[in-house]
This record gives sequence, structure tokens and C-alpha cells, in this order.
Amino acid sequence: MAEIRILNVQNIGAADLILKQSTIGGTDASSFTIESGDIASDVKLLNGEDHDFEIGCAPTKTGALSASFNMVSNDPNTPHACGLVASGVSSPPQAQMSESSIDFGNVST
Repeated sequence: MAEIRILNVQNIGAADLILKQSTIGGTDASSFTIESGDIASDVKLLNGEDHDFEIGCAPTKTGALSASFNMVSNDPNTPHACGLVASGVSSPPQAQMSESSIDFGNVST
């Protein structure tokens, strides 16, 4: 089960911002996913508009994890990157019974 966090991108410039590509890269990229908001085709943001990306983390190993969310746009300072960090912890299975005892009452032999 993935933990989800929201990454918001806002157009704070005067001209239209065109989001062109979003990717996850880096050493532990396989532990992170773009759950929603991925850019399949160009996304146009007018001044003041924003776009949410839902970033998921489902660790593939224990220990420190790092990757980066990368976005390409028509911003002259593109690409933009956001570091992704997490710590994968072991989660052993746990059994739980629905009853602590079952009383059958009087049962004929």
C-alpha cells in the first residue's frame, strides 16, 4: 500500500505555463510513483492556476530511499526537480483471529 503526498505546481508568471513532462528518477525511483496528475499531453496553466501531482511511495527495500520528481515545462528555468525521500521499514505479517474461543454448547454424540 502506497503512502500518498501531494505536490502542487502553480503558474506565478504572467505568461501561460505549459507543463510538458513529469518523471521520477534516481537511485530508488522504483519505490515512488506518480499516482495521478501525470502529464500524458501538454497541460496549460494560466496565471494563478495550479496542477496537483499525487506522488506515491511503496518501498521496495528497507532503509533510506531517495529519488526525484522531475518536471519539464516552457519555464526558462526548466527542468524543475523535487527530492523524494523515505525510509523503508520492515512490516512483518500479523495474524488476528476473530474470536478468542468458540463455545459449541451441548452437542449430541
